[in-house]
Amino acid sequence: MTLPASQAQTAKLMFTLRHISPLPRRSFVDHHMQFKEDAASSPLNVCPSCNMTARLNITSARHRRDVGVTPVRRRYVVGTTSTHRRPREGLGYDSMSDIFPQNPTLVTLHNAAGMQVTLMDWGATIHSIKVPLGNGTLREMLIGPANPEDYHHQYCYMGATIGRYANRIDKGQFVANGKDYTVGGGKDVVLHGGDVGFDKQRFSILEQQPNCVTFKLHSPDGQEGFPGNFDLIVKYTLGDDGSLRVDYHGTCDQECPACITNHSYFNLNGKHCKVLGHEAMFNAKSILLMDPRSIPTGVVYDVTARTDKVDNFNFTQFKKLAPSGSVEDFVGDENMRFTGGYDHAYVINDYGDITKPCATVKGEVVDGKQVQLEVFTNYPAFQFYSGNAINQGVPDVAIARDDNKEYGPHDGFCIEPEYFPDAPHLKEFTEVNPVVTPKQPLNRYIMYKFTVL
Repeated sequence: MTLPASQAQTAKLMFTLRHISPLPRRSFVDHHMQFKEDAASSPLNVCPSCNMTARLNITSARHRRDVGVTPVRRRYVVGTTSTHRRPREGLGYDSMSDIFPQNPTLVTLHNAAGMQVTLMDWGATIHSIKVPLGNGTLREMLIGPANPEDYHHQYCYMGATIGRYANRIDKGQFVANGKDYTVGGGKDVVLHGGDVGFDKQRFSILEQQPNCVTFKLHSPDGQEGFPGNFDLIVKYTLGDDGSLRVDYHGTCDQECPACITNHSYFNLNGKHCKVLGHEAMFNAKSILLMDPRSIPTGVVYDVTARTDKVDNFNFTQFKKLAPSGSVEDFVGDENMRFTGGYDHAYVINDYGDITKPCATVKGEVVDGKQVQLEVFTNYPAFQFYSGNAINQGVPDVAIARDDNKEYGPHDGFCIEPEYFPDAPHLKEFTEVNPVVTPKQPLNRYIMYKFTVL
Protein backbone atom coordinates (compact mmCIF):
# COMPACT_ATOMS: atom_id res chain seq x y z
CA MET A 1 0.00 0.00 0.00
CA THR A 2 1.37 3.43 -0.96
CA LEU A 3 0.77 6.16 1.61
CA PRO A 4 0.46 9.90 1.06
CA ALA A 5 3.68 11.61 2.10
CA SER A 6 2.19 13.23 5.19
CA GLN A 7 0.66 9.99 6.39
CA ALA A 8 3.82 8.02 5.70
CA GLN A 9 5.81 10.55 7.73
CA THR A 10 3.31 10.28 10.57
CA ALA A 11 3.55 6.52 10.47
CA LYS A 12 7.34 6.78 10.63
CA LEU A 13 7.20 9.02 13.67
CA MET A 14 4.44 7.16 15.47
CA PHE A 15 5.21 3.60 14.47
CA THR A 16 4.35 0.55 16.48
CA LEU A 17 6.59 -2.47 16.74
CA ARG A 18 4.40 -5.29 17.91
CA HIS A 19 7.34 -7.43 18.91
CA ILE A 20 7.70 -10.68 20.78
CA SER A 21 11.21 -9.91 21.87
CA PRO A 22 13.81 -12.17 23.48
CA LEU A 23 15.67 -9.05 24.61
CA PRO A 24 15.32 -7.37 28.00
CA ARG A 25 12.61 -4.74 27.77
CA ARG A 26 15.02 -1.93 28.60
CA SER A 27 16.91 -2.59 25.33
CA PHE A 28 13.83 -3.29 23.24
CA VAL A 29 13.45 0.15 21.70
CA ASP A 30 17.15 0.79 21.04
CA HIS A 31 17.57 -2.60 19.42
CA HIS A 32 14.68 -2.08 17.03
CA MET A 33 15.01 1.59 16.12
CA GLN A 34 16.57 0.31 12.90
CA PHE A 35 13.07 -0.80 11.90
CA LYS A 36 11.70 2.74 12.04
CA GLU A 37 12.05 3.49 8.33
CA ASP A 38 11.32 -0.03 7.06
CA ALA A 39 8.26 -0.49 9.25
CA ALA A 40 6.64 2.61 7.83
CA SER A 41 6.72 1.20 4.31
CA SER A 42 6.23 -2.51 5.03
CA PRO A 43 3.68 -3.98 7.45
CA LEU A 44 5.90 -6.90 8.46
CA ASN A 45 9.62 -7.36 9.04
CA VAL A 46 11.81 -9.97 10.67
CA CYS A 47 14.61 -8.68 12.84
CA PRO A 48 17.97 -9.95 11.48
CA SER A 49 19.51 -9.85 14.95
CA CYS A 50 17.01 -11.78 17.03
CA ASN A 51 14.92 -13.42 14.28
CA MET A 52 11.63 -12.28 15.73
CA THR A 53 8.73 -10.54 14.05
CA ALA A 54 8.24 -6.77 14.26
CA ARG A 55 4.98 -5.48 12.85
CA LEU A 56 3.68 -2.02 12.12
CA ASN A 57 -0.07 -1.88 12.03
CA ILE A 58 -0.97 1.29 10.15
CA THR A 59 -4.63 0.46 9.66
CA SER A 60 -7.63 -0.15 11.85
CA ALA A 61 -11.10 -1.43 11.15
CA ARG A 62 -12.53 2.02 11.88
CA HIS A 63 -10.24 4.01 9.58
CA ARG A 64 -9.27 1.47 6.93
CA ARG A 65 -12.18 2.37 4.66
CA ASP A 66 -12.00 6.16 5.01
CA VAL A 67 -8.40 7.01 5.71
CA GLY A 68 -6.26 3.90 5.47
CA VAL A 69 -3.74 5.00 8.10
CA THR A 70 -4.07 5.11 11.84
CA PRO A 71 -0.84 5.87 13.75
CA VAL A 72 -0.75 4.04 17.06
CA ARG A 73 1.54 4.29 20.03
CA ARG A 74 4.30 1.86 20.88
CA ARG A 75 3.29 -0.90 23.25
CA TYR A 76 4.47 -4.31 24.35
CA VAL A 77 2.57 -7.53 23.84
CA VAL A 78 1.59 -8.76 27.29
CA GLY A 79 0.08 -11.99 28.51
CA THR A 80 -3.51 -12.65 29.39
CA THR A 81 -5.85 -15.46 30.13
CA SER A 82 -7.21 -17.79 27.50
CA THR A 83 -8.68 -21.26 27.52
CA HIS A 84 -9.76 -23.67 24.82
CA ARG A 85 -13.27 -22.33 25.23
CA ARG A 86 -12.65 -18.61 25.63
CA PRO A 87 -11.85 -15.97 22.97
CA ARG A 88 -8.49 -14.27 23.20
CA GLU A 89 -9.42 -10.89 24.65
CA GLY A 90 -7.24 -7.94 25.61
CA LEU A 91 -4.13 -9.31 23.98
CA GLY A 92 -2.38 -6.04 23.24
CA TYR A 93 -2.38 -6.77 19.51
CA ASP A 94 -5.12 -6.58 16.90
CA SER A 95 -4.96 -10.09 15.45
CA MET A 96 -2.85 -13.19 15.19
CA SER A 97 -1.33 -11.69 12.04
CA ASP A 98 0.54 -9.26 14.30
CA ILE A 99 2.71 -12.07 15.58
CA PHE A 100 2.74 -14.76 12.90
CA PRO A 101 5.15 -14.32 10.01
CA GLN A 102 4.45 -14.51 6.31
CA ASN A 103 7.62 -16.40 5.50
CA PRO A 104 7.79 -19.61 7.56
CA THR A 105 10.57 -22.08 6.85
CA LEU A 106 9.30 -25.60 6.11
CA VAL A 107 11.09 -28.91 6.50
CA THR A 108 9.66 -32.18 5.18
CA LEU A 109 10.86 -35.52 6.59
CA HIS A 110 10.54 -38.82 4.74
CA ASN A 111 10.86 -42.47 5.72
CA ALA A 112 11.48 -45.59 3.66
CA ALA A 113 7.76 -46.39 3.50
CA GLY A 114 6.87 -43.05 1.91
CA MET A 115 5.48 -41.35 5.01
CA GLN A 116 5.87 -37.56 5.00
CA VAL A 117 5.97 -35.10 7.91
CA THR A 118 6.16 -31.36 7.25
CA LEU A 119 7.32 -29.05 10.04
CA MET A 120 7.43 -25.29 10.37
CA ASP A 121 10.02 -23.21 12.22
CA TRP A 122 7.31 -20.91 13.59
CA GLY A 123 6.32 -22.62 16.83
CA ALA A 124 8.32 -25.72 15.81
CA THR A 125 4.91 -26.73 14.46
CA ILE A 126 3.85 -30.02 12.89
CA HIS A 127 2.07 -28.78 9.79
CA SER A 128 1.27 -32.11 8.13
CA ILE A 129 1.56 -35.87 8.67
CA LYS A 130 0.82 -37.99 5.62
CA VAL A 131 0.62 -41.75 6.06
CA PRO A 132 0.90 -44.16 3.09
CA LEU A 133 -2.13 -46.44 2.87
CA GLY A 134 -0.40 -49.17 0.89
CA ASN A 135 -2.39 -48.52 -2.26
CA GLY A 136 -0.27 -45.71 -3.63
CA THR A 137 -2.10 -42.94 -1.78
CA LEU A 138 -1.32 -40.85 1.30
CA ARG A 139 -3.78 -39.86 4.02
CA GLU A 140 -3.47 -36.62 6.00
CA MET A 141 -3.62 -37.18 9.78
CA LEU A 142 -3.86 -33.56 10.97
CA ILE A 143 -6.31 -30.72 10.62
CA GLY A 144 -5.04 -27.22 10.04
CA PRO A 145 -4.59 -24.54 7.38
CA ALA A 146 -3.45 -25.80 3.98
CA ASN A 147 -1.06 -22.88 3.61
CA PRO A 148 1.46 -22.43 6.45
CA GLU A 149 1.25 -18.67 5.95
CA ASP A 150 -2.41 -18.84 7.03
CA TYR A 151 -1.68 -19.96 10.60
CA HIS A 152 -2.54 -16.45 11.76
CA HIS A 153 -6.16 -17.35 10.99
CA GLN A 154 -6.31 -19.97 13.75
CA TYR A 155 -6.38 -19.55 17.53
CA CYS A 156 -6.28 -23.24 18.46
CA TYR A 157 -2.50 -23.87 18.72
CA MET A 158 -2.75 -26.27 15.77
CA GLY A 159 0.32 -28.51 15.62
CA ALA A 160 2.42 -26.16 17.73
CA THR A 161 5.03 -26.67 20.42
CA ILE A 162 3.54 -25.44 23.71
CA GLY A 163 5.58 -23.77 26.45
CA ARG A 164 6.92 -22.49 28.71
CA TYR A 165 4.16 -24.26 30.64
CA ALA A 166 1.58 -26.36 28.80
CA ASN A 167 -2.01 -26.34 30.06
CA ARG A 168 -3.23 -24.08 32.87
CA ILE A 169 -1.79 -22.16 35.79
CA ASP A 170 -4.29 -20.79 38.30
CA LYS A 171 -4.16 -16.98 38.54
CA GLY A 172 -0.84 -17.14 36.68
CA GLN A 173 0.93 -17.30 40.03
CA PHE A 174 3.44 -19.67 41.60
CA VAL A 175 6.41 -19.75 43.95
CA ALA A 176 9.85 -20.79 42.67
CA ASN A 177 13.04 -20.76 44.71
CA GLY A 178 11.22 -18.94 47.48
CA LYS A 179 10.04 -16.07 45.27
CA ASP A 180 6.55 -15.17 44.08
CA TYR A 181 6.03 -14.98 40.33
CA THR A 182 3.12 -13.82 38.19
CA VAL A 183 3.01 -15.00 34.58
CA GLY A 184 0.74 -14.38 31.63
CA GLY A 185 -0.42 -11.06 32.99
CA GLY A 186 -1.73 -12.65 36.18
CA LYS A 187 -5.17 -13.31 34.75
CA ASP A 188 -7.62 -15.77 36.24
CA VAL A 189 -6.38 -18.70 34.16
CA VAL A 190 -3.16 -18.64 32.13
CA LEU A 191 -3.07 -21.22 29.35
CA HIS A 192 -0.13 -22.68 27.42
CA GLY A 193 2.51 -20.25 28.65
CA GLY A 194 0.57 -17.02 28.11
CA ASP A 195 -0.34 -15.13 24.98
CA VAL A 196 3.19 -15.11 23.63
CA GLY A 197 3.96 -18.73 24.31
CA PHE A 198 6.40 -20.87 22.37
CA ASP A 199 3.72 -21.55 19.75
CA LYS A 200 4.08 -17.95 18.55
CA GLN A 201 7.86 -17.76 18.38
CA ARG A 202 10.31 -18.60 15.65
CA PHE A 203 12.65 -21.48 16.38
CA SER A 204 16.03 -21.79 14.71
CA ILE A 205 17.00 -24.99 12.89
CA LEU A 206 20.12 -26.55 14.37
CA GLU A 207 20.37 -29.71 12.30
CA GLN A 208 18.50 -31.34 9.46
CA GLN A 209 18.62 -34.81 7.93
CA PRO A 210 16.20 -36.66 5.62
CA ASN A 211 14.35 -38.22 8.55
CA CYS A 212 14.97 -35.78 11.42
CA VAL A 213 15.25 -32.10 12.25
CA THR A 214 16.28 -30.27 15.42
CA PHE A 215 14.87 -26.89 16.46
CA LYS A 216 16.10 -24.53 19.17
CA LEU A 217 14.48 -21.64 21.04
CA HIS A 218 15.82 -19.25 23.67
CA SER A 219 13.24 -17.85 26.09
CA PRO A 220 14.81 -15.00 28.10
CA ASP A 221 14.45 -14.40 31.80
CA GLY A 222 11.13 -12.65 32.42
CA GLN A 223 9.42 -13.58 29.17
CA GLU A 224 5.70 -13.81 30.00
CA GLY A 225 6.85 -13.43 33.61
CA PHE A 226 8.66 -16.78 33.88
CA PRO A 227 11.96 -16.82 35.77
CA GLY A 228 15.28 -17.74 34.21
CA ASN A 229 16.79 -18.06 30.78
CA PHE A 230 15.20 -21.15 29.29
CA ASP A 231 16.72 -22.93 26.31
CA LEU A 232 14.67 -25.57 24.53
CA ILE A 233 15.76 -28.19 22.02
CA VAL A 234 13.00 -29.96 20.05
CA LYS A 235 14.01 -32.89 17.87
CA TYR A 236 11.62 -34.62 15.47
CA THR A 237 12.60 -38.07 14.19
CA LEU A 238 10.57 -40.02 11.64
CA GLY A 239 11.02 -43.79 11.90
CA ASP A 240 10.53 -46.38 9.18
CA ASP A 241 7.96 -48.07 11.43
CA GLY A 242 5.50 -45.18 11.04
CA SER A 243 6.55 -43.43 14.25
CA LEU A 244 7.21 -39.73 14.75
CA ARG A 245 9.22 -39.15 17.92
CA VAL A 246 9.48 -35.71 19.51
CA ASP A 247 12.24 -35.18 22.08
CA TYR A 248 12.27 -32.15 24.37
CA HIS A 249 15.38 -31.01 26.23
CA GLY A 250 15.00 -27.86 28.29
CA THR A 251 17.52 -26.12 30.54
CA CYS A 252 17.12 -23.07 32.76
CA ASP A 253 19.56 -21.06 34.88
CA GLN A 254 16.89 -20.61 37.57
CA GLU A 255 14.28 -22.82 39.18
CA CYS A 256 11.17 -22.69 37.02
CA PRO A 257 8.08 -24.80 36.32
CA ALA A 258 8.26 -25.96 32.71
CA CYS A 259 6.14 -28.33 30.69
CA ILE A 260 6.51 -28.72 26.93
CA THR A 261 4.10 -30.61 24.69
CA ASN A 262 2.67 -30.66 21.18
CA HIS A 263 -0.85 -29.51 20.33
CA SER A 264 -1.62 -31.35 17.09
CA TYR A 265 -5.25 -31.99 16.20
CA PHE A 266 -5.73 -35.42 14.65
CA ASN A 267 -8.46 -36.68 12.37
CA LEU A 268 -7.57 -40.21 11.30
CA ASN A 269 -10.30 -40.26 8.65
CA GLY A 270 -8.14 -37.99 6.53
CA LYS A 271 -10.90 -35.56 5.64
CA HIS A 272 -12.92 -32.70 7.09
CA CYS A 273 -15.45 -34.44 9.33
CA LYS A 274 -16.27 -35.05 12.97
CA VAL A 275 -14.09 -37.39 15.02
CA LEU A 276 -16.86 -38.53 17.38
CA GLY A 277 -16.93 -41.90 15.60
CA HIS A 278 -13.25 -42.57 16.36
CA GLU A 279 -12.60 -45.32 18.91
CA ALA A 280 -10.14 -44.83 21.75
CA MET A 281 -8.50 -46.85 24.51
CA PHE A 282 -6.38 -45.25 27.22
CA ASN A 283 -3.80 -46.72 29.56
CA ALA A 284 -5.35 -44.61 32.30
CA LYS A 285 -8.12 -45.26 34.79
CA SER A 286 -8.09 -41.87 36.53
CA ILE A 287 -8.69 -38.25 35.61
CA LEU A 288 -8.15 -35.04 37.54
CA LEU A 289 -11.44 -33.42 38.48
CA MET A 290 -11.68 -29.73 37.64
CA ASP A 291 -13.43 -26.63 38.80
CA PRO A 292 -15.56 -24.52 36.38
CA ARG A 293 -12.39 -22.79 35.13
CA SER A 294 -10.78 -26.12 34.17
CA ILE A 295 -8.34 -25.90 37.08
CA PRO A 296 -7.73 -29.26 38.83
CA THR A 297 -9.21 -29.50 42.31
CA GLY A 298 -6.59 -32.02 43.43
CA VAL A 299 -9.13 -34.86 43.44
CA VAL A 300 -8.16 -37.92 41.41
CA TYR A 301 -11.30 -39.61 40.08
CA ASP A 302 -11.38 -43.33 39.26
CA VAL A 303 -13.30 -43.65 36.00
CA THR A 304 -13.80 -47.38 36.53
CA ALA A 305 -15.61 -46.97 39.86
CA ARG A 306 -19.16 -46.71 38.48
CA THR A 307 -21.20 -49.90 38.60
CA ASP A 308 -24.47 -48.70 37.04
CA LYS A 309 -22.98 -47.97 33.59
CA VAL A 310 -19.74 -47.33 31.77
CA ASP A 311 -18.50 -43.86 32.72
CA ASN A 312 -18.10 -41.43 29.82
CA PHE A 313 -14.46 -41.05 30.87
CA ASN A 314 -13.75 -44.77 30.99
CA PHE A 315 -11.61 -45.68 27.99
CA THR A 316 -9.94 -48.72 29.53
CA GLN A 317 -11.45 -50.65 26.60
CA PHE A 318 -12.01 -49.42 23.07
CA LYS A 319 -15.14 -47.30 22.66
CA LYS A 320 -16.27 -44.44 20.47
CA LEU A 321 -15.67 -40.90 21.63
CA ALA A 322 -19.45 -40.42 21.37
CA PRO A 323 -21.23 -43.79 21.09
CA SER A 324 -24.28 -42.23 19.41
CA GLY A 325 -22.10 -40.05 17.19
CA SER A 326 -23.58 -36.92 18.78
CA VAL A 327 -22.48 -34.43 21.40
CA GLU A 328 -25.76 -35.28 23.15
CA ASP A 329 -23.77 -38.11 24.75
CA PHE A 330 -21.95 -35.46 26.80
CA VAL A 331 -25.04 -33.58 27.96
CA GLY A 332 -25.78 -34.12 31.61
CA ASP A 333 -22.32 -35.37 32.58
CA GLU A 334 -21.34 -33.29 35.59
CA ASN A 335 -17.67 -33.45 34.67
CA MET A 336 -18.37 -32.08 31.18
CA ARG A 337 -20.75 -29.35 32.20
CA PHE A 338 -18.19 -26.61 31.66
CA THR A 339 -16.24 -28.13 28.77
CA GLY A 340 -18.87 -29.42 26.33
CA GLY A 341 -16.88 -32.58 25.78
CA TYR A 342 -13.52 -34.00 26.75
CA ASP A 343 -10.88 -31.55 27.91
CA HIS A 344 -9.44 -33.42 30.87
CA ALA A 345 -6.14 -34.67 32.21
CA TYR A 346 -5.77 -38.46 32.38
CA VAL A 347 -3.26 -39.92 34.83
CA ILE A 348 -1.26 -42.61 33.05
CA ASN A 349 -1.15 -46.05 34.71
CA ASP A 350 2.44 -46.91 35.70
CA TYR A 351 3.65 -44.06 33.54
CA GLY A 352 7.26 -45.16 33.90
CA ASP A 353 6.60 -48.09 31.57
CA ILE A 354 7.29 -46.42 28.25
CA THR A 355 6.73 -49.62 26.26
CA LYS A 356 2.96 -49.17 26.55
CA PRO A 357 1.03 -46.50 24.67
CA CYS A 358 -0.78 -44.07 26.93
CA ALA A 359 -3.49 -43.74 24.27
CA THR A 360 -4.59 -45.68 21.21
CA VAL A 361 -7.14 -44.22 18.79
CA LYS A 362 -8.66 -45.79 15.68
CA GLY A 363 -10.23 -43.77 12.90
CA GLU A 364 -13.23 -44.96 10.95
CA VAL A 365 -12.91 -47.13 7.87
CA VAL A 366 -12.71 -44.76 4.89
CA ASP A 367 -12.35 -46.13 1.35
CA GLY A 368 -11.56 -49.51 2.84
CA LYS A 369 -8.67 -48.23 4.98
CA GLN A 370 -8.49 -47.60 8.73
CA VAL A 371 -5.62 -45.83 10.49
CA GLN A 372 -4.61 -46.32 14.12
CA LEU A 373 -2.62 -43.86 16.25
CA GLU A 374 -0.66 -44.91 19.33
CA VAL A 375 0.87 -42.29 21.62
CA PHE A 376 3.85 -43.08 23.86
CA THR A 377 5.43 -40.75 26.42
CA ASN A 378 7.41 -40.52 29.65
CA TYR A 379 5.16 -37.75 31.00
CA PRO A 380 2.84 -38.76 33.88
CA ALA A 381 -0.39 -37.54 32.26
CA PHE A 382 -2.02 -36.41 29.03
CA GLN A 383 -4.77 -33.95 28.24
CA PHE A 384 -7.48 -35.48 26.07
CA TYR A 385 -9.28 -32.74 24.15
CA SER A 386 -12.13 -33.54 21.77
CA GLY A 387 -11.93 -30.22 19.94
CA ASN A 388 -15.00 -28.80 21.67
CA ALA A 389 -14.29 -25.17 20.83
CA ILE A 390 -12.50 -25.24 17.48
CA ASN A 391 -13.12 -21.87 15.81
CA GLN A 392 -15.57 -20.87 18.56
CA GLY A 393 -15.60 -17.36 20.05
CA VAL A 394 -12.51 -16.17 18.18
CA PRO A 395 -12.06 -13.22 15.81
CA ASP A 396 -10.77 -15.33 12.94
CA VAL A 397 -11.22 -18.94 11.83
CA ALA A 398 -9.17 -21.77 10.38
CA ILE A 399 -10.23 -23.11 6.99
CA ALA A 400 -10.05 -26.83 6.28
CA ARG A 401 -7.24 -27.85 3.99
CA ASP A 402 -9.34 -30.26 1.93
CA ASP A 403 -12.78 -28.68 1.33
CA ASN A 404 -12.14 -24.97 2.01
CA LYS A 405 -14.85 -24.87 4.68
CA GLU A 406 -14.52 -23.61 8.25
CA TYR A 407 -13.44 -26.12 10.86
CA GLY A 408 -15.90 -26.59 13.71
CA PRO A 409 -16.19 -28.31 17.08
CA HIS A 410 -15.09 -31.96 17.19
CA ASP A 411 -13.39 -31.88 13.78
CA GLY A 412 -10.18 -33.02 15.47
CA PHE A 413 -8.89 -34.38 18.77
CA CYS A 414 -5.72 -33.80 20.78
CA ILE A 415 -3.62 -36.10 22.95
CA GLU A 416 -1.28 -33.76 24.83
CA PRO A 417 1.25 -35.60 27.05
CA GLU A 418 2.29 -33.36 29.93
CA TYR A 419 2.71 -32.82 33.64
CA PHE A 420 -0.46 -32.27 35.64
CA PRO A 421 -2.30 -29.03 34.82
CA ASP A 422 -1.59 -26.35 37.44
CA ALA A 423 1.09 -28.61 38.91
CA PRO A 424 2.80 -25.69 40.74
CA HIS A 425 -0.24 -25.64 43.06
CA LEU A 426 -0.62 -29.40 43.43
CA LYS A 427 2.01 -29.94 46.07
CA GLU A 428 0.81 -33.48 46.78
CA PHE A 429 1.96 -34.49 43.29
CA THR A 430 5.35 -32.75 43.30
CA GLU A 431 7.23 -36.02 42.82
CA VAL A 432 5.71 -36.68 39.39
CA ASN A 433 5.75 -33.01 38.32
CA PRO A 434 9.33 -31.81 38.85
CA VAL A 435 10.43 -28.25 38.14
CA VAL A 436 13.42 -27.41 36.00
CA THR A 437 16.52 -26.24 37.86
CA PRO A 438 20.11 -25.49 36.78
CA LYS A 439 20.97 -29.05 37.83
CA GLN A 440 17.76 -30.76 36.70
CA PRO A 441 16.84 -30.19 33.05
CA LEU A 442 13.60 -31.20 31.37
CA ASN A 443 13.98 -34.40 29.34
CA ARG A 444 10.67 -35.69 27.99
CA TYR A 445 9.45 -37.24 24.79
CA ILE A 446 6.30 -38.00 22.84
CA MET A 447 6.04 -40.61 20.12
CA TYR A 448 3.14 -40.90 17.68
CA LYS A 449 2.96 -44.23 15.86
CA PHE A 450 0.64 -44.70 12.87
CA THR A 451 -0.50 -48.09 11.59
CA VAL A 452 -2.80 -48.92 8.70
CA LEU A 453 -5.08 -51.70 9.90
